[in-house]
Amino acid sequence: MVVHTTSHGLLFLALLGLPITTSQLSAAEADFYVSLQGNDGWSGRLAEPRGDGGDGPLATLGAARDKIRLLKKPGPLDKPVRVLLRGGTYRLDAPVCFGPEDSGTTSAPIIYAAWPGEKPIFSGGIPITGWKKGPGPLWIVDVPNARDPARQFRQLFVGGRRCTPARTPNEGYFYSAGPAIEWTDRDKADADERTKTSFRYKADDLQTWEDLDDAVRSDAISLLCDIAVRLKRRIVWDPKQATIVGDDEAAKLMRRPMRPPWTL
Repeated sequence: MVVHTTSHGLLFLALLGLPITTSQLSAAEADFYVSLQGNDGWSGRLAEPRGDGGDGPLATLGAARDKIRLLKKPGPLDKPVRVLLRGGTYRLDAPVCFGPEDSGTTSAPIIYAAWPGEKPIFSGGIPITGWKKGPGPLWIVDVPNARDPARQFRQLFVGGRRCTPARTPNEGYFYSAGPAIEWTDRDKADADERTKTSFRYKADDLQTWEDLDDAVRSDAISLLCDIAVRLKRRIVWDPKQATIVGDDEAAKLMRRPMRPPWTL
Protein backbone atom coordinates (compact mmCIF):
# COMPACT_ATOMS: atom_id res chain seq x y z
CA MET A 1 0.00 0.00 0.00
CA VAL A 2 1.27 3.44 -0.94
CA VAL A 3 -0.51 6.70 -0.15
CA HIS A 4 0.60 10.04 -1.60
CA THR A 5 -0.77 13.43 -0.60
CA THR A 6 -0.16 16.43 -2.83
CA SER A 7 -0.62 20.17 -2.70
CA HIS A 8 -3.96 19.75 -4.49
CA GLY A 9 -5.47 18.11 -1.43
CA LEU A 10 -5.91 14.77 -3.19
CA LEU A 11 -5.12 11.41 -1.62
CA PHE A 12 -3.68 8.76 -3.92
CA LEU A 13 -3.60 5.10 -2.93
CA ALA A 14 -1.98 2.22 -4.80
CA LEU A 15 -2.06 -1.39 -3.65
CA LEU A 16 1.10 -3.09 -4.78
CA GLY A 17 0.99 -6.83 -5.22
CA LEU A 18 4.74 -7.17 -5.77
CA PRO A 19 7.40 -6.90 -3.05
CA ILE A 20 9.02 -3.46 -2.87
CA THR A 21 12.71 -3.62 -3.64
CA THR A 22 15.51 -1.77 -1.91
CA SER A 23 16.14 0.33 -5.00
CA GLN A 24 12.48 1.33 -5.18
CA LEU A 25 11.96 2.48 -1.61
CA SER A 26 15.42 2.56 -0.06
CA ALA A 27 14.51 -0.53 1.98
CA ALA A 28 12.84 0.33 5.26
CA GLU A 29 13.93 3.91 5.81
CA ALA A 30 11.21 6.32 6.92
CA ASP A 31 10.49 9.33 9.09
CA PHE A 32 7.74 7.52 11.04
CA TYR A 33 6.76 3.91 11.53
CA VAL A 34 3.42 2.29 12.40
CA SER A 35 3.21 -1.24 13.80
CA LEU A 36 0.80 -3.53 15.63
CA GLN A 37 3.49 -3.65 18.32
CA GLY A 38 3.60 0.14 18.48
CA ASN A 39 2.33 2.71 20.95
CA ASP A 40 0.83 6.09 20.07
CA GLY A 41 2.65 7.54 23.07
CA TRP A 42 6.01 6.81 21.44
CA SER A 43 7.86 9.01 18.95
CA GLY A 44 7.24 6.71 15.98
CA ARG A 45 10.84 7.27 14.84
CA LEU A 46 11.94 3.67 15.48
CA ALA A 47 10.92 0.71 13.34
CA GLU A 48 10.93 -1.68 16.33
CA PRO A 49 10.11 -1.19 20.02
CA ARG A 50 13.21 -0.26 21.99
CA GLY A 51 14.53 -2.87 24.41
CA ASP A 52 13.58 -0.86 27.51
CA GLY A 53 10.05 -0.23 26.20
CA GLY A 54 10.54 3.52 26.27
CA ASP A 55 10.16 4.23 22.56
CA GLY A 56 9.28 2.65 19.25
CA PRO A 57 6.80 2.79 16.37
CA LEU A 58 3.30 4.25 16.54
CA ALA A 59 0.24 2.02 16.78
CA THR A 60 -2.22 3.78 14.46
CA LEU A 61 -2.40 5.55 11.13
CA GLY A 62 -4.13 8.50 12.77
CA ALA A 63 -1.21 9.01 15.15
CA ALA A 64 1.22 9.14 12.20
CA ARG A 65 -0.99 11.74 10.52
CA ASP A 66 -1.00 13.82 13.71
CA LYS A 67 2.80 13.62 14.01
CA ILE A 68 3.12 15.06 10.51
CA ARG A 69 0.65 17.81 11.34
CA LEU A 70 2.95 18.83 14.19
CA LEU A 71 5.90 18.89 11.79
CA LYS A 72 3.96 21.24 9.52
CA LYS A 73 2.78 23.54 12.29
CA PRO A 74 5.83 25.91 12.17
CA GLY A 75 5.53 26.14 8.38
CA PRO A 76 5.53 24.16 5.10
CA LEU A 77 7.70 21.05 4.87
CA ASP A 78 11.07 21.50 3.17
CA LYS A 79 11.61 17.82 2.40
CA PRO A 80 9.56 14.66 1.77
CA VAL A 81 8.06 12.81 4.74
CA ARG A 82 7.58 9.06 4.60
CA VAL A 83 5.57 6.76 6.86
CA LEU A 84 6.02 2.98 6.71
CA LEU A 85 3.29 0.66 7.96
CA ARG A 86 4.08 -2.87 9.09
CA GLY A 87 1.91 -5.76 7.97
CA GLY A 88 -1.16 -6.97 9.86
CA THR A 89 -4.76 -5.97 10.45
CA TYR A 90 -5.35 -2.60 12.10
CA ARG A 91 -8.79 -2.41 13.72
CA LEU A 92 -10.58 0.93 13.33
CA ASP A 93 -13.42 2.11 15.57
CA ALA A 94 -13.81 5.33 13.55
CA PRO A 95 -12.77 6.61 10.11
CA VAL A 96 -9.24 8.01 9.70
CA CYS A 97 -9.80 11.37 8.00
CA PHE A 98 -7.30 13.28 5.87
CA GLY A 99 -7.93 16.88 4.81
CA PRO A 100 -6.16 19.59 2.81
CA GLU A 101 -3.96 20.30 5.82
CA ASP A 102 -2.48 16.80 5.40
CA SER A 103 -1.28 17.50 1.86
CA GLY A 104 2.32 17.67 0.80
CA THR A 105 3.86 19.53 -2.12
CA THR A 106 5.59 18.52 -5.33
CA SER A 107 9.00 19.03 -3.72
CA ALA A 108 7.98 17.73 -0.29
CA PRO A 109 5.35 15.00 -0.75
CA ILE A 110 3.88 13.06 2.17
CA ILE A 111 3.99 9.32 1.51
CA TYR A 112 2.33 6.48 3.43
CA ALA A 113 3.65 3.11 2.27
CA ALA A 114 3.62 -0.54 3.28
CA TRP A 115 6.78 -2.00 4.78
CA PRO A 116 8.62 -3.75 1.91
CA GLY A 117 7.01 -7.13 1.26
CA GLU A 118 4.29 -6.71 3.91
CA LYS A 119 0.55 -5.98 3.66
CA PRO A 120 -1.15 -3.71 6.20
CA ILE A 121 -4.97 -3.97 6.28
CA PHE A 122 -7.25 -1.36 7.83
CA SER A 123 -10.58 -2.83 8.89
CA GLY A 124 -13.65 -1.47 10.63
CA GLY A 125 -14.84 -5.02 11.28
CA ILE A 126 -15.20 -6.46 14.78
CA PRO A 127 -13.90 -10.02 15.39
CA ILE A 128 -16.60 -12.37 16.71
CA THR A 129 -15.40 -15.35 18.74
CA GLY A 130 -17.02 -18.08 20.81
CA TRP A 131 -19.00 -19.80 18.05
CA LYS A 132 -20.89 -22.95 19.08
CA LYS A 133 -22.39 -25.65 16.85
CA GLY A 134 -26.17 -25.41 16.72
CA PRO A 135 -28.78 -27.79 15.30
CA GLY A 136 -28.29 -28.87 11.70
CA PRO A 137 -26.11 -26.47 9.70
CA LEU A 138 -26.51 -23.63 12.20
CA TRP A 139 -23.74 -21.96 14.21
CA ILE A 140 -24.59 -19.76 17.21
CA VAL A 141 -22.71 -16.97 18.98
CA ASP A 142 -23.47 -14.15 21.42
CA VAL A 143 -22.34 -10.96 19.63
CA PRO A 144 -20.86 -8.41 22.09
CA ASN A 145 -22.81 -5.14 22.31
CA ALA A 146 -25.25 -6.29 19.61
CA ARG A 147 -28.08 -4.64 21.53
CA ASP A 148 -26.42 -1.26 21.10
CA PRO A 149 -27.96 0.37 17.98
CA ALA A 150 -24.59 1.94 17.18
CA ARG A 151 -22.97 -1.52 17.06
CA GLN A 152 -25.50 -3.36 14.91
CA PHE A 153 -23.99 -4.83 11.77
CA ARG A 154 -25.27 -5.62 8.29
CA GLN A 155 -22.45 -7.77 6.94
CA LEU A 156 -20.84 -10.95 8.25
CA PHE A 157 -17.56 -12.40 6.96
CA VAL A 158 -16.21 -15.83 7.90
CA GLY A 159 -12.69 -16.67 6.78
CA GLY A 160 -12.76 -13.69 4.44
CA ARG A 161 -15.98 -14.88 2.76
CA ARG A 162 -19.25 -12.93 3.03
CA CYS A 163 -21.86 -15.07 4.82
CA THR A 164 -25.59 -14.71 5.48
CA PRO A 165 -26.77 -14.34 9.11
CA ALA A 166 -29.80 -16.45 10.06
CA ARG A 167 -32.87 -15.11 8.30
CA THR A 168 -36.14 -16.12 6.64
CA PRO A 169 -36.25 -16.56 3.72
CA ASN A 170 -32.66 -17.59 3.16
CA GLU A 171 -32.61 -15.64 -0.11
CA GLY A 172 -34.71 -12.78 -1.44
CA TYR A 173 -37.84 -11.49 0.32
CA PHE A 174 -41.43 -12.36 1.04
CA TYR A 175 -43.93 -10.39 -1.04
CA SER A 176 -47.62 -9.82 -0.45
CA ALA A 177 -49.97 -11.71 -2.76
CA GLY A 178 -52.44 -8.84 -2.56
CA PRO A 179 -55.08 -7.40 -0.20
CA ALA A 180 -57.03 -9.84 1.94
CA ILE A 181 -60.33 -8.29 0.85
CA GLU A 182 -61.27 -8.95 -2.74
CA TRP A 183 -62.24 -5.75 -4.52
CA THR A 184 -62.88 -4.34 -7.96
CA ASP A 185 -63.52 -0.70 -7.00
CA ARG A 186 -60.20 0.80 -5.84
CA ASP A 187 -61.77 3.91 -4.27
CA LYS A 188 -64.23 1.78 -2.32
CA ALA A 189 -61.45 -0.56 -1.22
CA ASP A 190 -59.28 2.33 -0.05
CA ALA A 191 -62.10 3.42 2.26
CA ASP A 192 -62.38 -0.06 3.77
CA GLU A 193 -60.14 -0.31 6.88
CA ARG A 194 -59.75 -4.05 6.33
CA THR A 195 -57.62 -3.42 3.24
CA LYS A 196 -55.19 -1.46 5.44
CA THR A 197 -54.87 -4.03 8.21
CA SER A 198 -54.65 -7.34 6.32
CA PHE A 199 -53.09 -8.94 3.28
CA ARG A 200 -52.79 -12.29 1.54
CA TYR A 201 -49.53 -14.24 1.39
CA LYS A 202 -48.23 -16.83 -1.02
CA ALA A 203 -49.01 -20.35 0.11
CA ASP A 204 -45.36 -21.48 0.02
CA ASP A 205 -44.05 -18.49 2.02
CA LEU A 206 -45.63 -19.21 5.40
CA GLN A 207 -46.39 -22.61 6.85
CA THR A 208 -48.96 -23.55 9.47
CA TRP A 209 -47.41 -23.84 12.93
CA GLU A 210 -47.66 -27.38 14.25
CA ASP A 211 -47.46 -26.05 17.80
CA LEU A 212 -49.14 -22.69 18.44
CA ASP A 213 -47.08 -22.24 21.61
CA ASP A 214 -43.94 -22.27 19.46
CA ALA A 215 -45.42 -19.46 17.36
CA VAL A 216 -46.17 -17.41 20.49
CA ARG A 217 -42.65 -17.96 21.84
CA SER A 218 -41.12 -16.95 18.50
CA ASP A 219 -43.15 -13.73 18.46
CA ALA A 220 -42.25 -13.04 22.11
CA ILE A 221 -38.54 -13.28 21.31
CA SER A 222 -38.91 -10.67 18.55
CA LEU A 223 -40.80 -8.36 20.92
CA LEU A 224 -38.24 -8.82 23.70
CA CYS A 225 -35.39 -7.97 21.32
CA ASP A 226 -37.25 -4.82 20.26
CA ILE A 227 -37.74 -3.77 23.90
CA ALA A 228 -34.07 -4.40 24.78
CA VAL A 229 -32.94 -2.27 21.81
CA ARG A 230 -35.38 0.54 22.66
CA LEU A 231 -34.27 0.66 26.31
CA LYS A 232 -30.60 -0.05 25.48
CA ARG A 233 -30.20 -2.57 28.28
CA ARG A 234 -30.42 -6.27 29.04
CA ILE A 235 -33.79 -7.62 30.17
CA VAL A 236 -34.61 -10.87 31.99
CA TRP A 237 -37.49 -13.03 30.77
CA ASP A 238 -39.26 -15.71 32.84
CA PRO A 239 -40.57 -18.21 30.25
CA LYS A 240 -42.74 -20.07 32.78
CA GLN A 241 -44.55 -16.95 33.96
CA ALA A 242 -44.27 -15.32 30.51
CA THR A 243 -43.17 -12.02 32.01
CA ILE A 244 -40.20 -9.68 32.26
CA VAL A 245 -38.50 -9.88 35.65
CA GLY A 246 -37.53 -6.87 37.76
CA ASP A 247 -38.08 -4.18 35.15
CA ASP A 248 -41.47 -2.45 35.30
CA GLU A 249 -40.68 -0.08 32.43
CA ALA A 250 -39.81 -2.97 30.11
CA ALA A 251 -42.83 -4.99 31.30
CA LYS A 252 -45.20 -2.15 30.35
CA LEU A 253 -43.86 -2.24 26.80
CA MET A 254 -45.07 -5.85 26.52
CA ARG A 255 -48.64 -4.54 26.63
CA ARG A 256 -48.60 -1.33 24.63
CA PRO A 257 -51.99 -0.01 23.44
CA MET A 258 -52.75 -1.11 19.90
CA ARG A 259 -53.19 1.57 17.27
CA PRO A 260 -56.70 1.59 15.78
CA PRO A 261 -58.11 -0.09 13.84
CA TRP A 262 -55.92 -2.99 15.03
CA THR A 263 -57.60 -5.24 17.62
CA LEU A 264 -56.78 -8.49 19.36
